[in-house]
Amino acid sequence: MSARLSAAGRAAFDRMAADLDGFARTGLRTLVMASKVIPGAEYEAWEARYHEAETSIDGRDEKMERLASEIEDGLELVGASAIEDKLQDGVPDTIAKIQEAGIKLWVLTGDKRETAENIGASCKLLTEEMEPLHRITGTDNAEVKAQIEEETAKYKARRAAEGGDAKFALVVTGHALLQILKPNGKELADDRDEAKKSGSPKKWTAAALVAQSDLETAFTELAKGCNAVLCCRVSPLQKAKVVQLIKSREGAITLAIGDGANDVSMIKTAHIGVGISGLEGRQAVLASDFAIGQFRFLGRLLLVHGRWSYYRMCRFLRYFFYKNVVFTTCQFWFAIYSGGSAMTDFDPLFISFFNVVFASLPIIVIAVLEQDVDAKHAMAKPILYKAGPKNFYFNYKMFFLDVLRGLVHSLVLFFSVVGVVAYGGGVAQDGKDQGDLTTLGLALGFNCVLIVNIDLMAEIKHFTWAHWTALAVGPLSFLFLFGIIYGFSDFIPAMEFQSTYYGSFTRTFELPNLWLSMFLGVAVVSLPDLFAMFTREYYFANPMEKTREWMMGNYRKEKLARLAVAEGREIPAEATASVQALEDQV
Repeated sequence: MSARLSAAGRAAFDRMAADLDGFARTGLRTLVMASKVIPGAEYEAWEARYHEAETSIDGRDEKMERLASEIEDGLELVGASAIEDKLQDGVPDTIAKIQEAGIKLWVLTGDKRETAENIGASCKLLTEEMEPLHRITGTDNAEVKAQIEEETAKYKARRAAEGGDAKFALVVTGHALLQILKPNGKELADDRDEAKKSGSPKKWTAAALVAQSDLETAFTELAKGCNAVLCCRVSPLQKAKVVQLIKSREGAITLAIGDGANDVSMIKTAHIGVGISGLEGRQAVLASDFAIGQFRFLGRLLLVHGRWSYYRMCRFLRYFFYKNVVFTTCQFWFAIYSGGSAMTDFDPLFISFFNVVFASLPIIVIAVLEQDVDAKHAMAKPILYKAGPKNFYFNYKMFFLDVLRGLVHSLVLFFSVVGVVAYGGGVAQDGKDQGDLTTLGLALGFNCVLIVNIDLMAEIKHFTWAHWTALAVGPLSFLFLFGIIYGFSDFIPAMEFQSTYYGSFTRTFELPNLWLSMFLGVAVVSLPDLFAMFTREYYFANPMEKTREWMMGNYRKEKLARLAVAEGREIPAEATASVQALEDQV
């Protein structure tokens, strides 16, 4: 504003500057107002030139900006205002939890540096542990480069002195970001066109682009080591560029949150956009992936729903690979067992129904409803969120272990069924061999469905009626569908068809050998897995399992306290830790 004022206005502004800085340091939002009386003839001449600039084809934006700057020159200072921009409820706690979860926070704002730093301190983005702050406030390439080198040296020295527990914060201004951030295609084209028209050298020469790339690299390395980054006096375009910088340089998953139209470009650039529905309109909400009412809900969105979503997806992927390895390799073992006869041990109907009916509903329910830790304890332990960035629930090691486990399970399952059913001996009442292919296929298919559903049941942490129903659907649907198709289809004329498996259902499930193979398969395949799971969770518990143990202990204490209150008795000492939680519920 100072550059646009008249001489008298600049003198008045200089006298007011100290008060503006004082207001900014106390966290107030300042606004400087100025006016100008424009004669009618002068305005009409300017309007004609502005209309010509608006309708021009080449350099329209530059012409409009130049004319706007011309009309806004020589302003008379009117005064200034300073208002309190009160934080929403829960913002400091939410930021503290997000930082505890290991998420790096960048705040991009158009406020003055003093105002931005004060707001950052009040919302606990900037803490005393981060002092002294690293500041980059230069206005040209050489100055910004010198400041980055100086602050990087200070950072390394403090890191070496204080070790891994040290915390750092970086403050950078919009003028410095002009030198750091890479120009986009439009800016390069505009610079080239302007150079052609004016005859002056281009701003973004090859050497300037190299210098900018070096600055970008140095800035990224410094910012990467900081716990919080505060960018002030930035434009909407710069906000989007900063997000793009982190995406391209670090390959990080980015989330942008904003509440106004000036945040739309940033929200669209990030992988995940969150809009806050507030007094500044709904532009940010309409451009976002998620909409929330207040900033504090971001903590629950990330630490509860985001973490649940990651856990459910990992469980889904691991089980999907495991069950298909068990299912498909059973046919591989049969190919070896039958001498490469090109026959399959499963009926084509079973092959069609396996992933559609028998093994689909349980994992769908888990992918929607599963919770390893409830919402209350997930918010109480933000550190559990780190499981996602560290690939704790799904990685190459787990993938290959699940594939190996599926191979072993299918091998044990196939030969246990073959050994018990095919070599069980005996002749059925109709004179047919009890160990024929149809009997083997049905017995193997039923045991395969049973084993994969039992394996999934062992991994469930949060049982509901929907889980129990889905787990029962697999084996029961097998009995229901094939009981009708292969056992009673002759009573339904519309279902009559020719199949080698016709009549095999009743003959197979009458065999004691089938039930023996079922118990043998469960004992040999599932019991070792259950024992390994118990050993791991009891003796080698990870942070999630320890939190689950703490959570279940709290549930038990709350139940004791609730029962004592209902019966009018004194709350037991062991439940004292849950008294406050009980009072909150009451």
